Amino acid sequence: MASVTTLRRGSAPTSSPSARLQQIADEFPDLVQAVVEAATDLVFESVVEGSALTGAPGQPVESGKTKGSWKKDLPEPLVGEVYSDWFVARFVEEGQGMTVRSATGGFHSVKLTRAAFPNIVDEAVKRVVGGA
Repeated sequence: MASVTTLRRGSAPTSSPSARLQQIADEFPDLVQAVVEAATDLVFESVVEGSALTGAPGQPVESGKTKGSWKKDLPEPLVGEVYSDWFVARFVEEGQGMTVRSATGGFHSVKLTRAAFPNIVDEAVKRVVGGA
């Protein structure tokens, strides 16, 4: 099991990716916060509407309750959250007990979005700082 190193402001940098990210966040807080916000928007879009970037189909729509239950939040600096507080959403994500298929959306949007998170971060950086 790999050890996790926490870098606090003013401590010596280490070579771990999380330590380097914290160092960048300390040096460019507004820029990094903008990337977090853009990435949170992209995650929300992928999970709810679907995304070519992640391959996620978005939420299936029969009544719209699951799709409408998803929320995004930025509860503190450098933290973005996308979640559903409706208990049925996780069953819809897995397609458990689902026999009805929707003309739009599908299952496993959270799983596919999570797997493609590096692509989301790349796209968020491009949107914030530019790039091809």
